[in-house]
Amino acid sequence: MEGRSSISEDRRRARGGEPKVFTKPEVLHAFRYCKPGQVLSRARLQEGLAEVESKYKRKGYIYWFAEPQYQSAPKDHVVDVVLRMFEGEQFRLGRLEFTGNTSTKDKVLRRQVVVDEGQVLDMDAFRKSILKISQLGYFKLARIRRSFPTTPRKSQRQRQGAGDSATK
Repeated sequence: MEGRSSISEDRRRARGGEPKVFTKPEVLHAFRYCKPGQVLSRARLQEGLAEVESKYKRKGYIYWFAEPQYQSAPKDHVVDVVLRMFEGEQFRLGRLEFTGNTSTKDKVLRRQVVVDEGQVLDMDAFRKSILKISQLGYFKLARIRRSFPTTPRKSQRQRQGAGDSATK
């Protein structure tokens, strides 16, 4: 069984250093366990980054990433952590196709997909949908093939991008 979905980018832009999707307090809330004056814990920093990444991927920003930069003051034994975030473009689920399915009707598979065509691509919901399809027991999902690019390019930001996701 093979499934395909078309993914397209939203054209919103950001200005300056402010996050365009979430407010600064919403982003900083993920780092609530990293208090000023405490010993730097990279584990807690990574937990906060994972929480922010999950928030962005639920909103369709599948290329989101952050680069923590450490600025130290050796005489004070203090490290300031500055996060540089790249939000990328927002993606929407385009057309969803299933090919190679001979055991059931497409509507049975489509019922398991939580993200509708044209909606913002929630990566958590999309992964859960793939899991639900595999749990039907009609077939075994061998792999997921994504034909949308793995890294954003300038040309994608300049046009309405598209990509495919396929499941066999």
